[in-house]
Amino acid sequence: MQKITSFSVNNKFAVWLMTIILTAAGIFAGLTMKLETLPDITTPTVSVTTIYPGASPEQVLDEVSTVLEDRLKSLNGVEQVRSSSFQNASNIQIDYDFSTDMEVAEQQVKDALSNVELPESVQDPQVSRLSFDAFPVVGAAVSDESLDLAELTKLVEDELQPTLEGVEGAQLVQIAGQEVRRVELRFDAAALAEYNLTEESVKQLIQANDSRIALGLYELGDTEQAVVIDGKSETLEAFRDLQIPYSPAQTEQPVPGAPSEFPTGETPELPADVPTEVPPANVPIAVPTVALSELATIEDRGIEESISRSNGERSIGIQVTKTQDANTVDVVNAVKDALDDFQAEYDTANVSITLDQGQPIEESVETMVSKALLGGLFAILIILVFLRNFRSTIIAVISIPLSLLMALIVLKQLDITLNIMTLGAMTVAIGRVVDDSIVVIENIYRRLTRPNEPLHGKELMIAATKEMFVPIASSTIVTIAVFLPLGFVTGFVGELFLPFALTVVFALLASLIVAITVVPMMADSFFKNRDKLKPEEGPGKLAEWYRGVLNWSLNHKLVVFGLATLLLIGSFALVPAIGVNFLNQDSEKTLFVTFDPEPGQTLDDSIAAAEIAETYFMEEQSNATDVQFTVGGENPLNPGNNKQGIFIVQYDPETEDFADVKLADIEQLNELSSGGEWKEQNFAGGAGTSGVTYNVYANSLEDLEAIVPTFIETIEEETDYVRQATSDLRESYVQYTFNVDQQEAAEAGVSAAQLAQTIGQFQAQASPLASVTIDDKQLDVIIPTEQVTYDSIEDLQAQEIVTPFGPRPISDFIEVEEGTTPDTLVQRDGKLLATVNVELSTDKATEASAAIEERVSDIDLPTGVSYD
Repeated sequence: MQKITSFSVNNKFAVWLMTIILTAAGIFAGLTMKLETLPDITTPTVSVTTIYPGASPEQVLDEVSTVLEDRLKSLNGVEQVRSSSFQNASNIQIDYDFSTDMEVAEQQVKDALSNVELPESVQDPQVSRLSFDAFPVVGAAVSDESLDLAELTKLVEDELQPTLEGVEGAQLVQIAGQEVRRVELRFDAAALAEYNLTEESVKQLIQANDSRIALGLYELGDTEQAVVIDGKSETLEAFRDLQIPYSPAQTEQPVPGAPSEFPTGETPELPADVPTEVPPANVPIAVPTVALSELATIEDRGIEESISRSNGERSIGIQVTKTQDANTVDVVNAVKDALDDFQAEYDTANVSITLDQGQPIEESVETMVSKALLGGLFAILIILVFLRNFRSTIIAVISIPLSLLMALIVLKQLDITLNIMTLGAMTVAIGRVVDDSIVVIENIYRRLTRPNEPLHGKELMIAATKEMFVPIASSTIVTIAVFLPLGFVTGFVGELFLPFALTVVFALLASLIVAITVVPMMADSFFKNRDKLKPEEGPGKLAEWYRGVLNWSLNHKLVVFGLATLLLIGSFALVPAIGVNFLNQDSEKTLFVTFDPEPGQTLDDSIAAAEIAETYFMEEQSNATDVQFTVGGENPLNPGNNKQGIFIVQYDPETEDFADVKLADIEQLNELSSGGEWKEQNFAGGAGTSGVTYNVYANSLEDLEAIVPTFIETIEEETDYVRQATSDLRESYVQYTFNVDQQEAAEAGVSAAQLAQTIGQFQAQASPLASVTIDDKQLDVIIPTEQVTYDSIEDLQAQEIVTPFGPRPISDFIEVEEGTTPDTLVQRDGKLLATVNVELSTDKATEASAAIEERVSDIDLPTGVSYD
């Protein structure tokens, strides 16, 4: 330590230069660090999404989710496997320990599923790591009354979307509500019959030709050259002209041994155009072909897969997600700048921001910085009052910015963001980093003004600093020992508080370095003229008062100890009154609400519900400033659900009691809706707000459906803390099971698979048949299927199946059994699971949790039912 201080005092220019460099580097690090609300948290979860078109949740559970779970639960490091089975889709989440290398874990999951056997119509499982960055950071709505939807779609897709995709840090730009172009192919049954063709045979020929295959390298002459076979139709005209070979209708052949219809010796007269000579054997016979356009109607059409509206106008919704390493604020601001430029260029277009995660982050950072500066100012004033010397104050307080800037340099190198945890740690550190410097400069000043001080100049600076090194080092190490363990906490909380602990530790270590290097160096520079320094004055009134208090305390030790004990006990007793919470509710006045239709409801029902909600927000909620909704498309939290409605409603920033406003909105929307469920959903991607969640487990769906309402009723009885309790357990679809009469089916020459295939054709999902290029865009060729609506299950049974003995109604081969199938099935470690979410009306989360648990513990649980 003495060598470091000696070097600093004897090499002032080098220390000054190093101080300037560290200051500049710290400022640069602070200005270029990523800004986030919360620290980057690596979620140790791998997600597997599998689409199963047309399947019920029960079918998805049995044929997909359970099969995948069996493959995944035995992988190394897996702590828990959770599955959610929806209509049309399965989602599995594999949880690992926070110390797991997630890149390795993700690859292991992909390897495990590479050869899994699933039903033929199931799409390949999609494996990804669960990340908060999968959620949008900025959203917008674009409308233009002067353009129809096709023109608006072209404008957004050709001009705006590529610009946003080019924004640095933008990972994915999704649009909704646009017109989707595709080529629709509708077969002409009469034309197919005329050429002795079937739909299936033509489809197979189209798919066989729609390919481009690399055949590899061939030695041609003296070099190797690549050979590719290409049968794809690059244009719509080429696709229409695609030649389909056919076989002419066969004439009836005579039965062997039957008498000839021509008299003996007579030769039938053949038509003039029929050749009478047999062609030579080496001349190929041409196979007759027909153009695809003669067999089907082929149209370039635009369809609407989803609907988006903004403030009552038809719009196209845009959502932008960022890359994991990108700065949220930079991405959001860059996207907003691009939107402003687009608005300026196309003045008839109306662009409104519907989601902005950058603004609250900037506001939080500005608030924390302003509080830190205010705290630093008060620290300077207090130091000046007690040191009573301007130069000493300057030397002491120089450690505040310098220590924090040095900490920023290290944080930047560790890729830690500026967030509420790191900024909060700096605010805490402001009052502590100055302590070491104060102790050192006060001791230097005291010895400089002491009449009998034998040392002078640099020797005095070194000796005075050395004298204080052990006290300040021990004090710093003790404080570090208090904060550093926060960084060793495991799990989500550990990931959250690690930046806080590291910031405090780095700042305190920097303050110790500053105290033994910069402080003595500056003191030697500022206090050259020792004779002009005023000696420390005698004790003032405050010191005299304190002397009296200290004397009394030393003479009444038991009384002081008793008072201290009472204060300690009293402080613990005040904790319930203060309340303990994880994170406060978000102050942003934005409501994210989703509409989930009831099982059996259609997309039209969702659109009708969205229109009612739009009217409610725009006409009855005067504080709602922007209303944007999308119906259709996909929600990343609910794959396979293309009937969901999503509303983003911006409220006036001055709206009071926003939590109550949101609750009232959702209650009112559910009252206005004739079916389905409205509920709030957090798309921000950050940590959840403080609340209570109960997981209820059962062996059967019947037990789960019976006990969950009891949980909700019991929890809502705790009116002092609970705003509402909701469950993810949804109503069930009506399910008809067609039990096949095997005897009747066998006698008619049909199988259960044929019955299923015939019935499935009535609700077949359109899938791409080929692709063509139009206007430099690759469009899918689709055979559209009309959604057939039946008045009753009897109408479906009346549909016919072709048998070897002619068509017969399906009802001849089945018996119908009516039942139910749930909308969503969630399974964890082999047991069915329902989640009960409790929204609190208080910030005293621990107190509320204890009160709720006291009531829940009295519930009489059936055998096989448990909760946590």
